[in-house]
Amino acid sequence: MSPNKPTKRERSRASLGDITHKNPSAADDQSFEIVLHDELPSNVDASDQENLDTVARTTAMKALNNATWDSTDDKVVFGNSRGLTLLQERDALMRLPGRITLLEGQIKSIIDERDNNKEVMKLREEVKSLTHEVKDIKAIQQAILPITLQIRSRFIEVYKRDVLENEMIGYNAIARGNESAHTGNSVADALLYEQGIRTDRNIFTLLYGFTYDQVLVIRKFHHIF
Repeated sequence: MSPNKPTKRERSRASLGDITHKNPSAADDQSFEIVLHDELPSNVDASDQENLDTVARTTAMKALNNATWDSTDDKVVFGNSRGLTLLQERDALMRLPGRITLLEGQIKSIIDERDNNKEVMKLREEVKSLTHEVKDIKAIQQAILPITLQIRSRFIEVYKRDVLENEMIGYNAIARGNESAHTGNSVADALLYEQGIRTDRNIFTLLYGFTYDQVLVIRKFHHIF
């Protein structure tokens, strides 16, 4: 053998140095795994124990002679290519429960985020609905309040005139109150039906020529016309 040619042991030691240099965390652990894996020839007679032992030892030595240093999961290993592949598959299986747990956590986060988005959308719809209700209430106030104030002002003026016999009465206030009480107001009257105070809807239609809900729609979009 040429004195310059490194032996298998020397090549293995050099490979170990390369591994620990590339993976310092593996060098911290003084232990290492030896993994050899191979298959016996298919034509081996299993009934011939002596021959079977010989073939097994020969196959094991072949695997050992083909072994090299490597590292996996920060651990130094020594084995042939089949053994290293087997070790990698084992490590992958050992990591599988952790990956499953991680994926379950990610799926739960996605579901929680989706549920939160649904809750946000639901709250937005509720706010939108409440906003419409507030607008409707304001519309009712705008339609009813002036009429109510005029009628109540008329009541006070009539009290001054008839009970207190006060000559300084507001005839204009009485006139406006009379007009509010005795003339038509389709929007104000439509609100009586919308609120369920009156139910004889046909009377409203005969009076104004529209159904009460048509009047309210026109009132809502009056700025368009």
